[in-house]
Amino acid sequence: MGAVVKYVIAGLVRYWLIHTDFWHTLSNRVEIATPLNSWKRLIEGVYLYDQNINPYEGDAFHESPIVLTVPDLKPNIGLFWYFFTEMFEHFRLLFVCAFQINALILYIVPLTLRFKKEPILLVTVLLALSTVFRSYPCVGDVGFYMAFIPMWKHLFTFMQQKFIVACAFIITSALGPTVWHLWIYSGSANANFFFGVTLSFATAQIFLITDLLFAYIKREYTLKNGSSRTIDGKPAKLVLR
Repeated sequence: MGAVVKYVIAGLVRYWLIHTDFWHTLSNRVEIATPLNSWKRLIEGVYLYDQNINPYEGDAFHESPIVLTVPDLKPNIGLFWYFFTEMFEHFRLLFVCAFQINALILYIVPLTLRFKKEPILLVTVLLALSTVFRSYPCVGDVGFYMAFIPMWKHLFTFMQQKFIVACAFIITSALGPTVWHLWIYSGSANANFFFGVTLSFATAQIFLITDLLFAYIKREYTLKNGSSRTIDGKPAKLVLR
C-alpha cells in the first residue's frame, strides 16, 4: 500500500510539473539538464532531422548515449567540463582515455574480487563511483544510487563520517545553485567558483563511498572477532590506512 501511495504522489507531481510553467525553470537547471537528457537538445535534434540534416553531424547536437569523447563542455555537477575546458588540445586524447578508464573500468575488478559475496553493495558502490567520475552526471544519477543506501542501514553505526558527509551534501546543494546564479546571471563570479562547489560535492560522495565500504569491513571484523578490540591488553581501534 505504501508503494502505491508513493507512485501516486510521484505521478501527481510529474503531472503538475508538466502542466505548469515550472518546467521552463527546470529545463535551464544545469544540475538536472545534461547533454544526454536535455529537452532542448531533443527539440533541436528533431528540428534538424525535419530539415533533412543529420543531427549527429558536427557539434550541434549531442552524440550517442555513451559519450566517450566528451564533445560537450557545458558546465554540470561533474568534473570533466572544467578539466577539458582548461586542457590543451594536444593532450586531449590522453586525458579523455585516462578519465574514462577511471570512470568506467578501473574499480570494477578490485571491488568485485573484494565484495563478490555482497553483489548489492558492489552494485551500489560501482554506481556511485560511476556517477562521481562520469562525463555528464546529474542529480538524478546521485539520487539513483542514494536510493540503495538505506539497504545498508545496519552499517550506519560503523560509519564515522556521517555528519561530515551530511553537512557537505547540504552545503554544496545550497551553494551550487547560488554560485551558478552569480556566475551566469549576475556576472559576479566565475567558473572557478562553480567548479569549487562541484569538486566539494564529488569529494563528499567519495567520503560517503569509502565510509560505507570501511563500515562493511569493520562490521565483518566485529562479527568474526567480537566487539572487544585489544592489543597487548590495551584498547585498540580499526583505522583506515
